[in-house]
Amino acid sequence: MKRLHHGGVVDRAVRLIPVGDVLTKLGVQFPGTPPAGSSYKVYCPFGELHPDRGAEKEMRLYADGRAFCHICRRQYDSVSLFAQFAGVSPVIAARQLLVDAGYSSRDDDQGIRIVEEIPPEKLRVGALAALAVWADARGIDRLTDERYLRCVEVADVITKEEHVQQWLDACKRRLSG
Repeated sequence: MKRLHHGGVVDRAVRLIPVGDVLTKLGVQFPGTPPAGSSYKVYCPFGELHPDRGAEKEMRLYADGRAFCHICRRQYDSVSLFAQFAGVSPVIAARQLLVDAGYSSRDDDQGIRIVEEIPPEKLRVGALAALAVWADARGIDRLTDERYLRCVEVADVITKEEHVQQWLDACKRRLSG
């Protein structure tokens, strides 16, 4: 595990974790980090809350690691994006992002600081929102598609963070096949 020793946890996460990594974690597809001085348009992970229900790519992903959604009218960094999506504080979001990326922070010689886990219900809400964005982008009717509804029914299997990606992958395979 990589060790960190300086700066606050939120500042460290913003500096070390690109917004693109968080977008990928949330199921938003894009061609990678934009070249210096340019940007890519991507779907906003909160698109289902937009008037057009996320039909258009309204978020700009910039090479410097930030993003701006023209519908939300908000600039995001990796921590603010994940915190809003997961419904947790920026500190908890930053800690989770750093742990997921293989970083830890030492408080003293006694060991590593305890990282608060995201409660299962918040993980489920985030996973369901990510699947909804993915399904909407592919024109899947979330109200009538039996495969989609089955995925929603079994979302209670998500109790830990590692379950989120497994569940999302299984649902995407089910809906694609």
